[in-house]
Amino acid sequence: MKKRMLFVFLFAVTVALAGCVEAGDTDGNPGVETQEENGMEDSGGENREENTGDSQNTETQVSGTEAAPEEADWHTVYYERYYAAWEDEDEMIAELNNRAVYHENCSFYGDVNQFLESVLEITDISGLVEPLLGLDMVAMEKEDFADFPPLMIHVLKNQIYAMHGYIFKDEDLDNYFRGLLWYTPQYTAEEFDDGVFNETERHNLEILAELDTY
Repeated sequence: MKKRMLFVFLFAVTVALAGCVEAGDTDGNPGVETQEENGMEDSGGENREENTGDSQNTETQVSGTEAAPEEADWHTVYYERYYAAWEDEDEMIAELNNRAVYHENCSFYGDVNQFLESVLEITDISGLVEPLLGLDMVAMEKEDFADFPPLMIHVLKNQIYAMHGYIFKDEDLDNYFRGLLWYTPQYTAEEFDDGVFNETERHNLEILAELDTY
């Protein structure tokens, strides 16, 4: 946990120095959203069409064989993925404001936000701009989630799917992820190919699916 908090700190410093944008379901998947095999009830929320703000991220599904970056490169990778494409901070803030309506319609967003602030000590917009904990790059262990409530385990498990464009049928999950700047809804459960996951993501999914009791 200390290692990831150090990363959050180092990344924040890097973003500040860089000007932070010119301040400057499918069978076999280990528990995506609310699959029946995990005892979760699907809310039946309708999938929305991709909104115009999602055009900043056009990544498509690729083979899951890509190696995770070295720890020293985390901050660089995250900056290039989630910040560099924005021309200025005002444009980024404007898009976040456009997406705020999704979080207003997510029943658990307030609880997630409170956890980010009180436990992960994320009090800036980074919690909305980039995925949490770098689960595609950092291999976690069960003890790393000892202080995480069931809701956060559930959100983090589904975050791995969201990072590859999975469209959620559960209305709360759909609203939560659509409110995040990095999320681009692209694939329905029927279209989604879990071959996109790299080894680190598969490792983390196995742990999170086992811990998910939400």
